[in-house]
Amino acid sequence: MALQSSSAIESALLYEKNIREAKEREEAMRRVYEASGKFVPFEFIRSLGKEFITDVRLGDHIEKVVTVLFTDIRDYTTLAEQMTPEENFHFVCSLNESIGPMIKKYNGFVNQYLGDSIMAIFPGSATDALNAAIDMQKEVQEFNRVRKINNQVPIKIGIGMHTGSLVMGITGDQERMDAATISDTVNTASRIESLTKYYRANILLSDASWNRFSNRKFFISGLLDGYR
Repeated sequence: MALQSSSAIESALLYEKNIREAKEREEAMRRVYEASGKFVPFEFIRSLGKEFITDVRLGDHIEKVVTVLFTDIRDYTTLAEQMTPEENFHFVCSLNESIGPMIKKYNGFVNQYLGDSIMAIFPGSATDALNAAIDMQKEVQEFNRVRKINNQVPIKIGIGMHTGSLVMGITGDQERMDAATISDTVNTASRIESLTKYYRANILLSDASWNRFSNRKFFISGLLDGYR
């Protein structure tokens, strides 16, 4: 009887160990899944008709009409020259942490953080992108309030946006895949952002975006050489 009792205890302990290890593996997989979503947005994966990043394959792609938004820090080179590399890194990180959430708030997602720039995609309405841009500029004002307290010079960002067709897909090779966006829409949005410096505008957008607004009367606009 004692032998049978001991065997039953060992079986119970082994069962509990297996259950615990299974839960640990499940938790580890959940953390990996959540972490992967911070590098390749879930919105990007779902746009390809996939639910999990493990479902994507090289060459998967889809063409959609979206609004692309670019931001850029004005006079960034001058600012960077006044900081150490570590100070520069923390500066960019703190700004991105401040304005990045505004993109998700308005149903967009960050496609890439490009050093001192951000490229974001809004699959829904162009109005979402403009509302995000407005809130991002408000966040910069708050960001500058803190910089002023710390005796630091204020910063400015320019925001450009354009609406058009874009291909989102998985490119690369079997050993190294990457989420990519390929379209002249991206190039146009980037060029519009660069024009904010010339026109000294905080937000600049194309007619292609402007014409998609349902409530234009709530926004003040001006036509500048074919750009808003």
